[in-house]
Amino acid sequence: MDHSDHLISLFDDQGNKIGTKMRKDIDKEKDIFRVVLLFAQNKNREVWIATVPESSRPWGGKLGASAATIVREKENPANAAARALREELGVTGKHTLFGFSERLCSIGNIKRFMSCYIYNSAEDIQPDTARTGNGQWIPVKTVQDKLNKEQEKFSPLFYVAWKQCVGQL
Repeated sequence: MDHSDHLISLFDDQGNKIGTKMRKDIDKEKDIFRVVLLFAQNKNREVWIATVPESSRPWGGKLGASAATIVREKENPANAAARALREELGVTGKHTLFGFSERLCSIGNIKRFMSCYIYNSAEDIQPDTARTGNGQWIPVKTVQDKLNKEQEKFSPLFYVAWKQCVGQL
């Protein structure tokens, strides 16, 4: 099944399900849906920071999380995070994800129910840049310094997620 052919649940501001759409039909600037941002940290305490693909509206070209995905219909955020870990970061087998509770994020008129997850690896991770966008491994402190100086280079969802997760990286 093509990535865009999955059914996605839509919500109101209070988190009540109000309908579904195929992923390809979602209006990313008007529809409210669930997303997962995943931060992958390697054995050197570096985090994979991906550049959001230009085609991914509304934040194409900005720096983003290691992986991000839309939660599919009948999928919970933890399973969506595991799917992103497998499909975008190439991690298979047993793994442990540290998750944070879902919250409504409002950025201008754009709203998302966002969950954040952290994956710490003792092994090398080889992200699929065709899926994650180009990126690089960056030490946590360097990411924080860059975010403090050049916040506009990062996706707004990254900024919200980073603030929630950085203490655990």
